[in-house]
Formats: sequence, C-alpha cells, structure tokens
Amino acid sequence: MLSSGVALLYDANGREILDGILKDDIIAAIQAAGIANEFSVAQEIADRHGWTGLCLRCAIKAATTGHYDRSGGPWRVCITCYHELEAAQPSFSDVKLYTSGLIKRDVQ
Repeated sequence: MLSSGVALLYDANGREILDGILKDDIIAAIQAAGIANEFSVAQEIADRHGWTGLCLRCAIKAATTGHYDRSGGPWRVCITCYHELEAAQPSFSDVKLYTSGLIKRDVQ
C-alpha cells in the first residue's frame, strides 16, 4: 500500500484514492477510461501500475495487438476488443462502397 499524499486513482465520485488501492480498483479505472474512449488515460493508469500487458479497453485479457485511433495513436487491446473497435470504425473501402451506392441510386 502506497501513501505518498499524491492521488493514485480517483473513485467514481471524483474523490482521490491516496492509499489502499486494490487490483479491482485499477481494473475498474482502466475499464472506465477505455469505455469512455480515453485510451491515453487508460494507458497512463496501466503504465503507472506496471500493467503494460493489459488490454486498455477491458483491462482483463492480455493485450495482443494495437488499435489505431483517429489521431493515429496505437492502444494496446486484446483481440476481442480489437475486432469490436475496428467494426465500429468504417474502413475507407466501406465508405467508398456506401458512397458509390448513393451515387448509383442518385441520392441527393
């Protein structure tokens, strides 16, 4: 248990957790950041506690690949979360097919 007077995590109400941090607290904080798509925060929490092999979205499974967000930054994720994140973002070919379909139907 650390007690340096510096907040290591914040609880759901925004109060500082100064000591007595449990593994579940760290997992919950990483999951909350990942769900909010704040992967830089999730990565900061994981790195601060030495959990560099965790998925930054679910915080449980081992990270096996990197998901690239809109700004081009890679985030460590497990393969399950990777597929969920990729499915949520249309690829260039998906957008091109969709656009060509609109043109063919003369949608204005």
